[in-house]
Amino acid sequence: MDLAEERRIRSIRSENPLTAPTDAARARLAVRTHLARIALYRPLNQIADPTERVAAERVRTWFEEEFLNVLMD
Repeated sequence: MDLAEERRIRSIRSENPLTAPTDAARARLAVRTHLARIALYRPLNQIADPTERVAAERVRTWFEEEFLNVLMD
């Protein structure tokens, strides 16, 4: 699910709570939104320390690939 789809779901939920996505979808949206904010606030290419940059990339990747996939199951 991309950010456009997540925004569409959010607008549907606000218009009609009876058609709201599941709790897992809402949690997934919250995590993706938070990750997008982090990426905007602190882009990887602007992290000067190589160790911090690698750690930040690993954490972001883990949330994208592992954590969010669990929410889809």
